Amino acid sequence: MQGWFQIILFCLVFTACVPFLGGYMARVFTGERVFLSPVIGPLERLLYRVLRVDTNASQGWKSYAGSLLVFSGVFWLFLYLILHIAGNLMVFLGPDVFNRYSYMLVSNPRVSIYADTARLEAMVEAQHVPKSNASMHYLMKNRYDVQLIRQGDAWVIKHVAIDNVWRDGDPAVLAGI
Repeated sequence: MQGWFQIILFCLVFTACVPFLGGYMARVFTGERVFLSPVIGPLERLLYRVLRVDTNASQGWKSYAGSLLVFSGVFWLFLYLILHIAGNLMVFLGPDVFNRYSYMLVSNPRVSIYADTARLEAMVEAQHVPKSNASMHYLMKNRYDVQLIRQGDAWVIKHVAIDNVWRDGDPAVLAGI
């Protein structure tokens, strides 16, 4: 019941925001002054000046393709750096964030395929133990029910349901507390 209430509340709040956000976006896209113009306007003009962007010129397909490639390349590099230094992030986030061993065991896997839909059911047992204190643990067994659909040559997950069967230990182990 709580899930339905949250969905209905979200829809109501979202619907109530539409006129305000829509009007704001319309004013921004037509170049009218909005309440954020005094703050964002100077930053936007500075960024355009640094990047040598002419706001009055239209952008052709070659310019757009170049911008897209540069933007994608910069953010792929950013993502690579994040993934590359992830092991060292505990310096910033605290020593216990990545400081645990996790072991998984998958049992009773069943796959059913019906034309362009499939279903995977399995039991997964996971044990988490902090590296600093092997006497603490959090052990749980979950039932996974994964529904897939075929899109071209690939199978895509449509829905995942994870039901906890049982658990034992201190859940703070997962949070690194």
